[in-house]
Amino acid sequence: MENFTSKFPSQLGTMFNRISIGLILLRKDPPEIIFSNDFFKRMASDRESQIFELIFKNLIEFEQKEIYRCDITFNDGFVVGYTAYRLSESEHLVFLNNITHKRIYFNNIEENYFYDRLSNLLAEVVHEIGNPLTALTTTLQVLMEYIAEWDISKKKEYLQRSIDEIDRLSSYLERMRNFSRRVSAQPSTASLCGIVRRVIMQNQDLMEQRHIKVTCNIPDNLMVVVDEELFHQVLLNLVVNSLDSLPPFGKISITLEDANEFFVILAYRNDGPPIPEELMTKIFLPFFTTKQKGSGIGLAVSLKLMTRMGGSLKIEKPEEGWGVKFILIIPVTEVTPFEKQLIIQR
Repeated sequence: MENFTSKFPSQLGTMFNRISIGLILLRKDPPEIIFSNDFFKRMASDRESQIFELIFKNLIEFEQKEIYRCDITFNDGFVVGYTAYRLSESEHLVFLNNITHKRIYFNNIEENYFYDRLSNLLAEVVHEIGNPLTALTTTLQVLMEYIAEWDISKKKEYLQRSIDEIDRLSSYLERMRNFSRRVSAQPSTASLCGIVRRVIMQNQDLMEQRHIKVTCNIPDNLMVVVDEELFHQVLLNLVVNSLDSLPPFGKISITLEDANEFFVILAYRNDGPPIPEELMTKIFLPFFTTKQKGSGIGLAVSLKLMTRMGGSLKIEKPEEGWGVKFILIIPVTEVTPFEKQLIIQR
């Protein structure tokens, strides 16, 4: 690349001092600050040297990238978010801003969302545990009252009812245990198209039997940074859910909607029964299900796995002709804390 600073006119410095965002022009080797504008100096104040030190450290870590985003959090809660652009082999242009209030705002949104989901989850737990306990208590009370009068077959009937309710409780607790199991993601570069094809091939026989048509519009060379087995499980959950709900001759579509240097946006659609709008906010709640025999943890686990990998999963109102639409936000690079804020803002 052509050396940028050798052609850096003083007029540019004057112009950069007028903009309302921090700007730094620096050289990595040897470490040198070529220019920093007035806005940055006012924003950084006595933190200027610490910010420089951390930026230079990150430049080494991300030296292969043309552009990257990161954030710097200080012990007192002050947060600087910045984007660095590589101008030449050694020179970088960095834009910075104080995102402390934005971070607090989005953290509050995230925390409120967490407590809303926790409240819904606890209500579901109380319901799922309370019903069997009430039935069990009633059954045993009746058995106790008539134990001296009933014959052995009647006593066995009520004992079996009690055992059935205990089994129901045990099954629910087992599902809770499966959902709460800790997951450690090990992201690496993988072919998105390759993972999708593997999931489709895994279900090919059932799809052919039921004449389910699958269309996939993803470039063969598109790479993502995921834990391949965990991401495979996410896609498999979506496909299995579709096969459970789709009638014969149903359709599934997996399409690339957008891509940038940080994320791939993948749309997963099927033309099965639509999910009522009032249930869309509950669809990722653990143990929530609209199926008679569903466990209610497939989508909750899928969201959990996507967030573990630095991405996300959400449901959207589908376009005409489709019943269900999910959006997968998939990292194409290692995700920094600042970049995770971009996921929240989408």
